[in-house]
Amino acid sequence: MNTINMFNATPKDDSNFTVLQDTIMGNVAWVKYTTAYDKTPGVFKLVKQEGKWLAAARGSKDKAPF
Repeated sequence: MNTINMFNATPKDDSNFTVLQDTIMGNVAWVKYTTAYDKTPGVFKLVKQEGKWLAAARGSKDKAPF
């Protein structure tokens, strides 16, 4: 249903990306955010490699700290 809702969503001029919370634990960072496209907050994972923070896929065993 979420995929169908994405295609049926009304286009918005501004994504309103807002960081709600972030946590860094060594070389892994977690970011909780909201956008205008989804009412439910999302969480993404970043991994620091060679001094750069890169987005990483969340594994099924990964548990965000919030």
